[in-house]
Amino acid sequence: MAIEHVLTCHSVTRLSSIALLSTSGRIFKYMHVLILGRKMSDCKGKQRVNINFLVKLKKFATKNFQLLTEAYGENYMFRARVFEWHKRFSEGRESLKNDDRPSRPSTAVTDDNIEKVQDVIRKDRRLGVRAVAEKVDLDRESVRRILREELNMRKVCAKMVPKLLSDKQKERHKEMCLDLLQRTEEEPDLLNSIITCDETWVFKYDPETKRQPMQWKSTSSTRPKKARMSCSKFKAMLIVFFNIQGIGMAEWVPSGQTVNQQYYIEVLIKLLE
Repeated sequence: MAIEHVLTCHSVTRLSSIALLSTSGRIFKYMHVLILGRKMSDCKGKQRVNINFLVKLKKFATKNFQLLTEAYGENYMFRARVFEWHKRFSEGRESLKNDDRPSRPSTAVTDDNIEKVQDVIRKDRRLGVRAVAEKVDLDRESVRRILREELNMRKVCAKMVPKLLSDKQKERHKEMCLDLLQRTEEEPDLLNSIITCDETWVFKYDPETKRQPMQWKSTSSTRPKKARMSCSKFKAMLIVFFNIQGIGMAEWVPSGQTVNQQYYIEVLIKLLE
């Protein structure tokens, strides 16, 4: 005797129809799955409906997992969860919702543990979550929660700077700045007589990092494309002199010219002229 039944998934605009045929103890099936992309939680709820129906047909848990895998493809429910819900429905359960988890106080996130994590991070801010968890004898999830929720900390990349100054160099810079401030108070027109300079490399294109051209996209939009950047055929050094009023002189360094003391003397002579 053949048995035919159509399974329907709730809250979808297109139906997922499954026909189960049984003849002399052998099962032949054909499936036509037309499901729009939905959230994983909704998909799991529909699979529980199917598991409940298959349990009522006296199907084994292994067969249920095989049918769900073929019907839902990559979105199928894990084998352990299929067996778990198969057992629940076999025991007479009708609800498709997960059991409410009893709330319990957190024993790991305490004031003492928060202080321990904070002390460890202050000593070495490059430590990972695993290393911090080993030092304070906590699980990684508790350490991650303390860092993010309690201490409001995020791990970021270091900022690129031209040079890391030593303590002696920092002290020297401080002395120069204080001396300059003092002279400015004594000579109000001091900044009008100062000319400084800076150097920069000029390319044929504006180089950009890998993160600069990043853009937001949805799952349905195409991935943005970017042409591979070739080496610039033009590269030159530009020396710019400027004062409080703006740029005073710009000097292009000839190709192949070594920027040394003798070359700068020649540039300064042009500046004086």
